[in-house]
Amino acid sequence: MRMTPKPTTGNCTIRPSVGLASRTMFYVTCEGFYDVLQPLTYIFFYNTEEEQDDTSGKGTLIGSGTDPVFHKTLPIGNKGRNYSACVEVRVRNHDGETNSVKLPVTTSPVFRPGYIVCESSHLSIFSGNLIVAPNKVDLFELKLFLGVFHNPIVIVTVFAFWCVFILMTVWARRKDSVHPVEADLIFFRDNVEDACYYYLVTVMTGWKNGGGTTSAVALYIAGTRASTRVHVIHDSKCVLETGSEKWFLLTTKMSLGDMRRLTVWHSCRGLFPSRMDFICDDWLSPQAGLRGIRRTLDVCNKGNVAYRFKVKSTQVVRDQHLWLSIFFPPPHGVFTRVQRDASGMSFIMVAMVTTIMFHGKGHSDDEFYLSKYGVEISLQDFFIGLECLFITSPISHIIVGIFSHILPRRRSAKVRQGRIDRCAWWYYYVAWFLAISSSLVATYVTVMYSLTYGYSASVKWTVSFFSTFFGEVVIKEPLKVSIWATLFSVFLGADVGPATPAEYYVKQLKDKDTQSFVYRKRGTLLQQMPLAHMYHLPAEDVVEQARRRLQKEREMWRTLQDVAVGVLLLGLLFTIAYGSTDRRSFYINKSITDTFVKARHSGRIALTEVKTEAGVWDYVKHTVLPAFHHNGTKYIADETNVLIGSAIIRQLRAAPGSKPCNITCTDNAFDTTSYLHTWDKPISDDLVKNPYSAWTYQSAATLHIGRLTCGHMTYPGGGYVIAIRTNRKRISRKLIG
Repeated sequence: MRMTPKPTTGNCTIRPSVGLASRTMFYVTCEGFYDVLQPLTYIFFYNTEEEQDDTSGKGTLIGSGTDPVFHKTLPIGNKGRNYSACVEVRVRNHDGETNSVKLPVTTSPVFRPGYIVCESSHLSIFSGNLIVAPNKVDLFELKLFLGVFHNPIVIVTVFAFWCVFILMTVWARRKDSVHPVEADLIFFRDNVEDACYYYLVTVMTGWKNGGGTTSAVALYIAGTRASTRVHVIHDSKCVLETGSEKWFLLTTKMSLGDMRRLTVWHSCRGLFPSRMDFICDDWLSPQAGLRGIRRTLDVCNKGNVAYRFKVKSTQVVRDQHLWLSIFFPPPHGVFTRVQRDASGMSFIMVAMVTTIMFHGKGHSDDEFYLSKYGVEISLQDFFIGLECLFITSPISHIIVGIFSHILPRRRSAKVRQGRIDRCAWWYYYVAWFLAISSSLVATYVTVMYSLTYGYSASVKWTVSFFSTFFGEVVIKEPLKVSIWATLFSVFLGADVGPATPAEYYVKQLKDKDTQSFVYRKRGTLLQQMPLAHMYHLPAEDVVEQARRRLQKEREMWRTLQDVAVGVLLLGLLFTIAYGSTDRRSFYINKSITDTFVKARHSGRIALTEVKTEAGVWDYVKHTVLPAFHHNGTKYIADETNVLIGSAIIRQLRAAPGSKPCNITCTDNAFDTTSYLHTWDKPISDDLVKNPYSAWTYQSAATLHIGRLTCGHMTYPGGGYVIAIRTNRKRISRKLIG
């Protein structure tokens, strides 16, 4: 595919300014290239009269620069010569490499008063091939598998996806066998035998956790002409399970007219073509007594936009969201969980191979891109995205479309009767062949690409793929669902009620042989059970017991949630506190603590044993000094760490007049006076002869020491300092005397 758009034109205006007899100053201004290639470097040439037909950009170089206004002094030589200029634009790509884009000169200079204009017309990247070729790979170079252990990241990723697919298939197969997707009509046991009017009652439960019920549910409908008797929904199986959509046939002897309200309650245990919707949208819970387990519902207002959006978004999520629909499929349909799982696996594998075959593409040397407000729009990236879309979308849509519109084999006769909206039964094998074969081929090609790229490129691609996949599931799919729900429910006003089964049952009930149809469906009757008590509201004590049980269950779950959150918080705290600690720093700190605080390597007195002033000097003499002068080497007593430079001993003295053991950790609580070889004779700062004496106070700024936190107290960085530079005996006499 090639396109020939309108050429992008740039022009350079050269204004001569005559100076000396043999030299001319040219002021060159170029325009028209700003929106095409950035950053730019302008290379200016001029051609002599004999070189006017040269369009290759060859000529005499007059200079270069990044400023479009270029000043250059040129020799003019023979004044009879004519000069023209051409421009070569050099582009720096994302990798820092510089490449040239030739802008050939096709016109001669046009002389104007004081100006020379040289136009250069060129075609941008649009004149090239818009189809970006994928990276090359030899699919039959099997010796690449010898390097699997050096580059296992993509193979492990693909293997993990296949393991998840197999496990999900087993789980989905069990779910499909327990909950068949085909709709079936359920008859009330207490229906009228010689009925003349039939009503379809659809009960949809929420698909959140706890949306279903095992209790017996009773209901009756009130219309403009009459009301039904109380009917009970109960079965040995869980009829009203979470996320279910059940269809019940209710019969009456006379017409109810237009329906007005529906009353429904539960036990706290365990031919009108129009349809009336009754919205409950609330929990039937014994928490609020009898009022909580019984609701009288009015007919839904068709203009209820919030309800329409909620129902439509739920339907779209459960039907069109490829990933969530595996766990929460629509109540009815032929697209099973296993088939959805296979479709999702095919989509993932094909997406893998399309992204890895173009990995590293999109930033070529002559790339066309626009940069506005820090956002770069690359033309090649755009077309690579289109190519990936054209590869993945047809395969995915074909597989999903066949699975969604296929009919079971026993109903294939209906296809021959004009059911053009359904596929023949043998399309089932076509869809499975496409799903499995595309997944296997894509897996092999992806592995070959990864082995060709090497470990570093494979890791980068894996990170980018998971980022893209996360955005697909979390951002793109929910956004698409919201747009579709808004479009159908708000703007188009489409019907948001139950779909396919209603059309089928209404058509059957409108047939002349309705009684035979009802007779044929007798196999799906609700079981006869002693539920006479359900025809009336439960007693107060029953509701109270259910309310207490529900309250205990909620408290239990709340407690379990608090415990789980606490465990996660502690795990996060320990991970931050200990997981990010440098092991070398930990061992250095431990070694210093064992040497000077616990005296495990040398010395006889630990710091925790010091209780008196004399004990401090004994600790310095028998623990600190031996640790610094261990065996006369630069190693301290642990024989692992090396002392660089000289150590210092810094003393903080309490200010005169302060109470013992009751000093607040402020700068005013410590002594900052200088002394003369005794703590009894303070001197002023003007008389200090040696500012680095052990008797002279040195501030934190002088020592370059910040405030130190020790235990539960923070100490200033200044103090009286003595350096340990000499041998142990001499420094001991100097410190202790």
